Amino acid sequence: MAYKQGLTPEQQQWLDENINLAERISMSLTSSDEFLALLIGVLNRIETNTAGGGSGDGGDLAKAIDALTAAITGGSIDLKNPPRIATGQVVCATAATPQQLPRYQVPYRKPVMVKGLPTNLGVIGVGNSPQESSNNVSQYPILAQEIVEYEVEYTDTIWITSTVAGEGIAWTVEQE
Repeated sequence: MAYKQGLTPEQQQWLDENINLAERISMSLTSSDEFLALLIGVLNRIETNTAGGGSGDGGDLAKAIDALTAAITGGSIDLKNPPRIATGQVVCATAATPQQLPRYQVPYRKPVMVKGLPTNLGVIGVGNSPQESSNNVSQYPILAQEIVEYEVEYTDTIWITSTVAGEGIAWTVEQE
């Protein structure tokens, strides 16, 4: 197929896998001809941009994807970065005493990043409850500067326990 010329084997495989998805989506459109025209436009833009014939900035591809999105959803999707972040630190004043992160809603598909403070000497246990964060078998242990990410609905789902008093974590998540 012409739209596959100039693509890497990985890109070709991705297209083969996602064309089936595109066919299933097309069933929900009122006109399969409209869908196919939009899909061909997107594939042509991919071919042009990957073969070096496009502007290189992805603007044409973005317009084609926007048109396809509008046809599928009946509107458009506003792709933009979140306007702010939430961030903080949680420190365990005494060893082996679980502490809960403060409550912030976490946007869909935006992970909460939890990082061991750089001054930590001990282990921080991360868990879904006070018991889980304190249990050496069920906790996720992190050391100084190590990071773990969680896609949860609220930050207060996360609990930590420190093996050394005065140690903890820094956390951050994007906010909408």
